[in-house]
Amino acid sequence: MKRVFSILALSICILSAPCGGYAEETVGQESTEPTAPQAAAKTPVTAADTQEPAAAAKKISDVEVRGNLIVSTNTILGKVKAQRGMPLTQEMINEDIKRLYGTGFFQDIQIEIDERPDGYRLIIYVDEKPVIRQIVLEGYTIFKENKLRKELKLLEGQILDRKAVKQGVQAIQKMYADKGFRFVDIQSDVDLNAATREATVTIRINEGEKFRIRDIHFQGVQAFKEKQIRKLMKTKKKKLFSSGVFKESNFEKDLERIQLFYQQEGYLDVKVEP
Repeated sequence: MKRVFSILALSICILSAPCGGYAEETVGQESTEPTAPQAAAKTPVTAADTQEPAAAAKKISDVEVRGNLIVSTNTILGKVKAQRGMPLTQEMINEDIKRLYGTGFFQDIQIEIDERPDGYRLIIYVDEKPVIRQIVLEGYTIFKENKLRKELKLLEGQILDRKAVKQGVQAIQKMYADKGFRFVDIQSDVDLNAATREATVTIRINEGEKFRIRDIHFQGVQAFKEKQIRKLMKTKKKKLFSSGVFKESNFEKDLERIQLFYQQEGYLDVKVEP
């Protein structure tokens, strides 16, 4: 019994607070000294045990989207990281706003945070860019509509980009100018339906008169004959085998060729102005 008691005492010492050791015993040898009453082992009590468990950090309880008429709610929610059950951080909100702007669908985005007992409710307010519902071209006779649309590079159903409309108008103007219509007037108009966020883009074309080159005059040509300079140019006046149509791009390259010709002949400070 003493041996068993000794073994039990050893086990209690290991599991309880730091002990001061135990007396060695020889197997088969009984102790002649009376044993002291064993103190009951107690688990140490710490300050942490006297405190209530810390309250769990609040998380996102709901995410709501408002203001969208064209882009679906599922599409918007699929673009953000903020989801129900996730911890809310300012970094997450900032990244989600940048991500939504990056889609190109919206011209304004705001996220409102509503704190509730069960967590944070996020409300995403979006102001969508209009969608082109219809493109109307008026006043054209020289080119077919499909060619003008191809140059305009706008399509029904795409997000309205006013910069793209302006670039399309400039492209059509250049196409007319290369055909000899240097004084073509093209106006664009965007009619927006605020209720449906749809837009009608109208392109009005006033083609004007077609002008041809009657003659080309040179000034300041002394070192070379005018005939040599004319051969460098693709721009020609109207005659039997030349339409005489003025093309801006060709004329600009003609000026560059003339300047290069003079520089190669040693006239490094030559100036060529139309």
